[in-house]
Amino acid sequence: MRFIQIAVTVGIAGVVLMPVSSTALDMGARVKAGLAISNLYGKDIKDGDHRIDSMGGSIDPGLGFAGYGLFNIKFIDYIGAEVGVGFGMKGRTTTLEQSGMSTKMSLNMGYFQIPVLIQGIIPLGAVKPFIEAGPSIDILMYSSEKIKTNGAPYPLANLDTTIDAKDQMAAFDLGIAMGGGVEVPLGPGSIVLDIRYTLGLMTTDIVTNDEKALNPNAKALERKTWLLGIMTGYTYKF
Repeated sequence: MRFIQIAVTVGIAGVVLMPVSSTALDMGARVKAGLAISNLYGKDIKDGDHRIDSMGGSIDPGLGFAGYGLFNIKFIDYIGAEVGVGFGMKGRTTTLEQSGMSTKMSLNMGYFQIPVLIQGIIPLGAVKPFIEAGPSIDILMYSSEKIKTNGAPYPLANLDTTIDAKDQMAAFDLGIAMGGGVEVPLGPGSIVLDIRYTLGLMTTDIVTNDEKALNPNAKALERKTWLLGIMTGYTYKF
């Protein structure tokens, strides 16, 4: 939690302390949404994926939704910032097939996100490409795992159930967001198209009290997230 507070403080301080020219100051409100492609990474994920591959299984990235409401400000022609809140879906699907039996496990997570980004703007006349980077604070809203099996020797052995996994997951994640896009003027504002990659730096798993009771030396799995957002939206200029 202390690490998250430091990251937010540094990000906001970087925005506030930037030199500002009153004649160049340009502010706006931006909304954008689109496709979220996500997966997990980390040592334990890598080891597990190797075992799944050796068993002939497959791993597919999660597909979901990402959307944001943001405050956008341009300090000078080349430097701006973007701060706001949003929602991003993360997860993945693992499929195993053995002896005619298929098992599909889908992990689904939803995060409330707070990105604090510094932007580099490339002025090319009316059209303005940009790049951006900064910290993103993610707060877990829900986590569930859907398990579905088919082809079991006995029909009653087939499963189709969803497990609430929020109490097994870390409540916060700190990530680094980076990406770029382009703004095209339209009406009182501009259309924005962008791609953003967010790399989670904290493991998603925790050791529950039940696990500690069974094994006081239990350690959380090293599983971290990444999310690629492909989005479009609109910026209304003040």
